[in-house]
Amino acid sequence: MSSAPDFGSALISGFATPEATRSYFRDLKSLDYRELSWFRIHAKTNLALSRLGFGGYRVTSGYRPHFDALREAIITGTNVIDTSTNYSDGGSEQLVGDVIRELISANRIKREMVVVVTKVGYIQGKTLELTRGTGLADIVEYSPECWHCIHPDFLRAQIQLSRYRLGLKTIDFLLLHNPEYFLLDAKNRGTPPDDARNEYERRLKRSFTALEELVDRGVIRYYGISSNTLPASQTEFASTHLDAVLRAAGPHFQAIQFPGNVIETDFRFNRNAGGGILANTAAAAGLWTMCNRPLNAAGAGGLVRLARLVEPPPDGGDSGIAEFHQMQGRLTDLENRLGEVFGDRFVFGGDAPSFSQILATQRDSFHTTDHLRVAIPGLVVIFEKTVRRLQTAARSPSEKIAFEQYVKVVNAVLHHWENYTSFLHHQKMEELERALADANPALAGQPLARQALLFLLAGRVPATVLVGMRKVKYVRQLSQVYRVPPPQESDALGIVTAASHALDKF
Repeated sequence: MSSAPDFGSALISGFATPEATRSYFRDLKSLDYRELSWFRIHAKTNLALSRLGFGGYRVTSGYRPHFDALREAIITGTNVIDTSTNYSDGGSEQLVGDVIRELISANRIKREMVVVVTKVGYIQGKTLELTRGTGLADIVEYSPECWHCIHPDFLRAQIQLSRYRLGLKTIDFLLLHNPEYFLLDAKNRGTPPDDARNEYERRLKRSFTALEELVDRGVIRYYGISSNTLPASQTEFASTHLDAVLRAAGPHFQAIQFPGNVIETDFRFNRNAGGGILANTAAAAGLWTMCNRPLNAAGAGGLVRLARLVEPPPDGGDSGIAEFHQMQGRLTDLENRLGEVFGDRFVFGGDAPSFSQILATQRDSFHTTDHLRVAIPGLVVIFEKTVRRLQTAARSPSEKIAFEQYVKVVNAVLHHWENYTSFLHHQKMEELERALADANPALAGQPLARQALLFLLAGRVPATVLVGMRKVKYVRQLSQVYRVPPPQESDALGIVTAASHALDKF
């Protein structure tokens, strides 16, 4: 009788150790990085951890630029890698495993030098397809495409899959990924706040007990929690209270992850979060702290990308913005001519809006081209009603020519709209960059993205900033932060104030 294959035997043994992580940085000392800007020693685990971490969101295996970017990060000074079971439907974890295996085979690193963080909780994509109808306990069906679960049975199964994708016998840090989905769902269902809070903390404690067992078995080394609501006020229904989390946790609870940037600063300055200022509570507990979304901030006016164009146009985008305005004027003139061609048989209005009407309300609503691209399909659906009515009304050759010309001009405007949005955002971010440079001399001469990272590194918390670096050139640009001394922690509030005043002008 043949035995079942031993998949575990193919996994890379070992885990990050204090000695190896220190030697990682010693081996790279010729890079002339500043120690405090480059890495820190976490007192409780004694691991040496880079102050920038490679953020594995939106990277996947089989795509060479992502492979090269992660490889570049590891060999040039970044030994913290953050990923999750749901990133790219498991492809992000696979990429991490591919790169680590290649670098070990090439004798560029040892397994013990790198710190791998992954997260569990989301049920999306293939996992959602496999989960439907299984009767898995304690599933939170938050939306049709996004379920969530932190039940021990689910955690064990997902962690096993993570190990195979990563190719690692032991995961250094395992985080529960946004468990506050339970609270968000409970709020939507009208559950009384105290009842929801008690059940939330009961579920967390049960999960932590299961994770302690996995530590004992050598499956993971440490665990923690990644929550978007850790910095939130304790009065908010879905907030995750760090003090309550710590009461429920066991001795191997060693890390937290939360959003933080120069706009979202509650982790430092919100005195209602986590039993006090989140940063103080975490530091007092000796936790390793990671922040995510350092360059994608949720401001009052929507998401703001805290980075300008790396290679701006010679005139800063003025000509591109002017060209868009010219196209917008051409569009309006053409719509006026359409009224003359079609007469009473077609009139722009509520049921058939002109594209210039859509532009008038939406033109400056998007901070980046990514946001615009996400919104365009919805805008096209609205405009399709106009197109269908115009196409039906076009009978004569002149009407059909006018209709076809209009569609072509609209498509051209869409293209110029992307450029306009990109250049306008660049100019606003240049203003913010100048404001931050004026506010603190440590930020002078630095591009905005690096300023944003230096602000976060100005203090004990966060110890590591997780950044999306999906191209080699981004890795090289952002790693320059290791050479720059960050501002003083006492200057952080002044930087926040300067950023707030600059953004208010926009």
